[in-house]
Amino acid sequence: MIVLKSIVFFVLFNVACSIIAVNHWVLNDNGLITAKIDSPFYMREPQNLATFLDQIKHHEIVESTHLELLRQKELMVEQIIQSVRFGIETIEQAKCSAKFDDPDNILSHTRLTRNYLNRFNKNAKYELLVKPQLPYCEQFLEFNIGMCCFDHLPSLGNSRLLEISPEDDMKDEELEIDNDYFLSDIVAGLKKNPNSWKHHALASYYWRMKGNAHQAVECARRAILLAPREFKDVPLLSLGTILTRAEQFNDADIVLSAAVDHAPHIAENHLALGITLAMSYNFNRSIEHLETAEKVDPSYSHKISNLKNFVMCLNKLNRNSEKIDGFIEYFKKEVSGLRSMKAKIFASHEKLLQQQVPLGARYVDMDKANGPFTHRGQYCSTRTLAGNDEPVLFCDFYSEIQMRLESYDVDIEALEQEINANSEAIKERLTMELHSQLNFQRLKTKPSRD
Repeated sequence: MIVLKSIVFFVLFNVACSIIAVNHWVLNDNGLITAKIDSPFYMREPQNLATFLDQIKHHEIVESTHLELLRQKELMVEQIIQSVRFGIETIEQAKCSAKFDDPDNILSHTRLTRNYLNRFNKNAKYELLVKPQLPYCEQFLEFNIGMCCFDHLPSLGNSRLLEISPEDDMKDEELEIDNDYFLSDIVAGLKKNPNSWKHHALASYYWRMKGNAHQAVECARRAILLAPREFKDVPLLSLGTILTRAEQFNDADIVLSAAVDHAPHIAENHLALGITLAMSYNFNRSIEHLETAEKVDPSYSHKISNLKNFVMCLNKLNRNSEKIDGFIEYFKKEVSGLRSMKAKIFASHEKLLQQQVPLGARYVDMDKANGPFTHRGQYCSTRTLAGNDEPVLFCDFYSEIQMRLESYDVDIEALEQEINANSEAIKERLTMELHSQLNFQRLKTKPSRD
């Protein structure tokens, strides 16, 4: 009786296999044994043990790599959400300078003062000239400036290209610069003594007030050449300020550092250098010079306190910006890793397919219109079979793993687009905010040429 039952089971099992051609059964979530309709172990050569073992290896690679891919992507999505949140918070923090006095124009802190003008000790007064000529310094003193006056700096190679806005602060009545007497005195002094460093330096102030960078540079460099060492920092400060206002920060750093070297006891030199360094995002050096300026002249304490807070605010934003750059580079590497994992899955899956009976051929005795693959898409590809150089067109239904790889869960391209879109938007917005804090555009209005 037992033998008869075994024969009946064997016959029924073979009949079932001939109908649905399934030889891989799995335990589903409900605890039921069900057929795995696209089993990788329905092989073209089921008797080939080596191929069967290879099939096991490639199947394990596909499944384990797919799980790792999903895990890595889920982790990465969470990291992206956190980085976007961090970017938005950083953008909000970019408005921190609004808390400080005069955030609109950091260069207003370097305005010329009456006390500083007193360093010229200019006692001689000349008779007021009627309609004096403009103080074009090259008309009073021609010479080859050379390296002693920074001719080697890129921005000064052709100073005609420099642009600055007029320095309206110099029109303050206390300075007594914006009047006919000041202009007349400069021109008369240059006519009487073309080698006067003071009048060349004062001429550079006149052209800065007018917003003419080229003429201001020409006068300042002549003053640098002519000035004695104890006063050489005066024209150096003027030239450095011109370069800062023209956004030539590297060259301004060099010139203003020279001013500090010549006169480290003058607070204005440290103050101007500190502001220039802040505008070039060199925040640590900036704070050092601002603190030195405060020690040299405590009367600047209130102004420098605000400036230091402003610079430290920007320093924090800059560090956060660097972190965002790091996030972006990290995500790019991670995306590349996910893409490699996906390629690894495809490579092993292709090896599985080469040894399998095509899905469409497994249900030979059933109407395919009513078969289990009708809800799946189909694909076609060309393959070169062993011993045959001619490519063969191969078409079949999508397997389960192929459908998983085509799903949004492992859409690496969409993930990369999302990363790029978010990172570019955050970086652009943050750059705009930082740019607006230093208000570069306001410093580059069309200069006067009179």
